[in-house]
Amino acid sequence: AAAAMGSVETFPLVHPADTNGYNGVYIYLDEVGMLKKLPSNKRATAIASMCGFYPPPNFYGDVFVGRVKSKPVLANVGFNKDKDMDPGSEWIKRATS
Repeated sequence: AAAAMGSVETFPLVHPADTNGYNGVYIYLDEVGMLKKLPSNKRATAIASMCGFYPPPNFYGDVFVGRVKSKPVLANVGFNKDKDMDPGSEWIKRATS
């Protein structure tokens, strides 16, 4: 019964901080994806690994990667799937440091 519902959970890849202009990057996922027997999301796991999570967590089902700016007010910020998902992008470099 619990798996039938579920809601969106956030997994922080980068926390907003003064050193990164208060930008945070998160994976948004189904919190009960594993209970729903959704397929493993190897790409999301690889993204977490690029960000320094070892061992990386397992994600299940579809995910959404997004950026927010937490100051002066919380707001969504554009995220380019080609440029921003490059392993050499600035936010990924900061995530691992």
